[in-house]
This record gives sequence, structure tokens and C-alpha cells, in this order.
Amino acid sequence: MNYALVLAGGSGSRLGGDVPKQFLDLAGKPLIAWSLSTLNSSRIIDAIVVACPEKYLEKLWVMGESFGIGKLVAVVAGGGTRQESAYRALTAVDYFDDDIVLLHDAARPFVTLKMIRDCVESAGAFGAAGAYVKATDTIALTREGFVSAVPDRSSLFHAQTPQAFRYGIIRRSHEKAREESSPDASDDVRLVMDAGHRVRVVEGDYRNIKVTTHRDVDIAVQIAATWPGIVEAE
Repeated sequence: MNYALVLAGGSGSRLGGDVPKQFLDLAGKPLIAWSLSTLNSSRIIDAIVVACPEKYLEKLWVMGESFGIGKLVAVVAGGGTRQESAYRALTAVDYFDDDIVLLHDAARPFVTLKMIRDCVESAGAFGAAGAYVKATDTIALTREGFVSAVPDRSSLFHAQTPQAFRYGIIRRSHEKAREESSPDASDDVRLVMDAGHRVRVVEGDYRNIKVTTHRDVDIAVQIAATWPGIVEAE
């Protein structure tokens, strides 16, 4: 089976307010509902698991029913870190080692059906895959307030989600990190690479922004106004 694990455990404190950002309104529906609707419509996804703050578990179920997220099979309390939330989602149901799990951040509402399919198929072929877009700006490395290096931009990419893995690979990678008390990883690709696996690069989408600041919200509203949504071809 192919599972989509949506990580919505954060508080969204940088946006302020009493409601986590994943439940903020975006063009008439909660931000998290955008990615859930797309994942639910994907023919390659069989089931959806969500990790969210414990106080919002019931709200998430109700929201899933309201927006017709029929593939939602489990909602679990997220952890204090992204890594812990991912682990809880990875242990929420009885997976098999050959299942494909696709992890996606709820803060990225504009995931596309093509990205979902490409990540799942690449994970099936190579064991691990992630969505990336080429860096368009020059990137500088700094040290003690001064530029220390300017890497060749042609080899630099911005990481996005979704990221997809064979379940046995991502589960063992998380277990290894927990045994070694590794610091919280910003994404699951890092854990898989630390465990010795290669990760296939899948083409992302520049519209697939992560909503973190008020400026991101303004940009998301503009994208939502012209978003083709689930009608685009897989």
C-alpha cells in the first residue's frame, strides 16, 4: 500500500494567534485541507495518516469528514519536534516493510498530483526520493559574519516535501536516529542518508511554498486564486 503521512504537529508560533497555522483559513478552507484534498484525490495514494496537536485530534477528524477526505485512516498526536511527529505517524498503523510512505508537511498546501506520483514511483524504484527545486539565487556560506564560500549554484537545490520511502528504510532510519540520540532532523531525507541510503531527486514545484510567515500567507493567497487544484492530470 501507499500511505501519505501529513505532518501538522507544529504550533505555527511565528504567525502568532491562538490557532496553529495548519488550521488557518486559506481562501475559504483550512490550510491543511488543501494538501489533504490533493492527496485524497491521488489514485496512487491508498490511505492518509495525520499527526497534529493533541487538542486538535477531533477537529481534524471533523474537518476530514467536511472536506470528503475518505482515505483518512488515522490521526495521532504530534510530538515536540518534527522528527518525533514523523515517528509517531510512522508507528500509527500496521505498515509492511515494502509499503511506500510519503511524508508531507501540512504547511505546504500546494503539493501537486505529479509530485505525489513521481515521489511514490521513485521511492518504489530506488527506496527513497524527495522533491527539490533548483536554487535560483546565489547562495553564500558565512562564518563569523563574513562570506566564507560561494558554492556553484548549478548543484544547489531547495528541499521540499513530499518525500517518499519504502517503509522499512524510513522506519529503520528513524530507529537508528533515536538509538543514537541524534538531534532533530529538519527532514526525513537527512535521517535516511545518515543511515547510508541514496535519495532520488524528484522535480518539485516553485508554487509548493512552505507557509511560515505573514508574507508567506500573502503569497499563498495569490497562488490559491489561480490554483488548478485536483483537476490537473496525474
